[in-house]
Amino acid sequence: MGRVGSFLLGVAVGAGTLYTAMNYHVVRSEGGTHLVRKTEVGLGGTYADIRQYSISDWRQRPQLTQAMLKAQRSDLMAASPTQNLQQRVGSIVGGVFGR
Repeated sequence: MGRVGSFLLGVAVGAGTLYTAMNYHVVRSEGGTHLVRKTEVGLGGTYADIRQYSISDWRQRPQLTQAMLKAQRSDLMAASPTQNLQQRVGSIVGGVFGR
């Protein structure tokens, strides 16, 4: 591949990377890395490592939260403290009653 071919390959890779960064959130979760379509085009919030996110982190990033819900990927979002409590109570009750 000559100089022109290398240049054109670099332009194509750069354009593809820019398109992805402008239109998708790259989300790192416990289950791996996922692409979630952004609700607004832009470079803000392109990468998020949500493995240690708390409720306040989700509140500080409303665009990511909206994108996750719109893409029906709420399964990747950390459970709220209320949900954690409900799950714990459910497992205790299930253990007591043999469920």
